[in-house]
Amino acid sequence: MISKLQGYLIGNPSTGELIDYNAQVPFAFGMGIISDELYQGINKNCKGEDYKNPKNSPCASLIQIFEDFKSELMTTQILEPKCSFATPKPRYIANTRRSKLEQQSYTLLFEPSIPEVKCRTYAYYLMYIWANNNDVQEALNVKKGKVKEWQRCNFDLNYTKDVRSSLEYQVNITTSGHHALVYRSEAHT
Repeated sequence: MISKLQGYLIGNPSTGELIDYNAQVPFAFGMGIISDELYQGINKNCKGEDYKNPKNSPCASLIQIFEDFKSELMTTQILEPKCSFATPKPRYIANTRRSKLEQQSYTLLFEPSIPEVKCRTYAYYLMYIWANNNDVQEALNVKKGKVKEWQRCNFDLNYTKDVRSSLEYQVNITTSGHHALVYRSEAHT
């Protein structure tokens, strides 16, 4: 059988925790977030080892400095202001008094905190409000009771296998002559 597959694209693949974590240092350096001195110090003292579990104290102290820099960033979008995530938190049942129309249209269970308007996550907050509106769900023909609460990122998915790294699969496909476009839709550090 002749394969008609010529190539593929894959977004935000897991390439393995060690690779993903260790790649943060050169990425941060390339983006101008850390200095030449810190970057060179990490390379010299850590020698490419597991940055999450440094084996010597000079490496550990430099990785801690890197982590301190990272804590000041919005790690999912490093070029944007640091903002809170707009994901539902089980804080309260959202029955706060709004207009009569709004009270009839909304059945929110765990409304996320409201990020600042300047933040990308503000759009996620608005998406959450819109997608959980009864009128919107009715217009989209969502069966009543089928979805308790729409969430942008649902971490409760039921699956039987977790792929920790896609590298093996990517190598198999690309070495057989297929083209690949591997991209990251969010800039993580």
